[in-house]
Amino acid sequence: MEYKTFKIHEVFSDADFGRVVLEEDLIQPSNSSYNCEFLFSPSGKKIKAVLKAEPGGPHSWQRQFLDQLVHEYPSIESQLFEQLKADFSKIGIELKSENFQQEFLPVFLSLEQKGAPDQEWELNFTTVHDPEYLIIGSFRNWNLTGIDFIN
Repeated sequence: MEYKTFKIHEVFSDADFGRVVLEEDLIQPSNSSYNCEFLFSPSGKKIKAVLKAEPGGPHSWQRQFLDQLVHEYPSIESQLFEQLKADFSKIGIELKSENFQQEFLPVFLSLEQKGAPDQEWELNFTTVHDPEYLIIGSFRNWNLTGIDFIN
């Protein structure tokens, strides 16, 4: 017997997070999430996101986080680029450009837990070298804490 523990519903449009779908956890409602797709202004491209679901749609702290992320994005790029150049050099991959935006494209934001005072989150990227190669940047507040690679 197969049990469904999630219910997909409440598709709506949001000014900040675009198309939003509530994925409700029927057993543990605190694990419910919003799956979104929206235009990420720093890249000019759509990205997907998963947000911790709270009643009434994306919460004000999530909107504030997104605004701050857009503001902090140049620093985020710089931190990632320096670490990625070092990591790629170790495995013999030469970057095609010294411009982060020509090498990497943000594709996914994970903001599943509200962290006060320390917000932990992830931003995932693809690379022009291999669109199937995923780079996961992990952050605490606005500081890079780690990079993982999935191929």
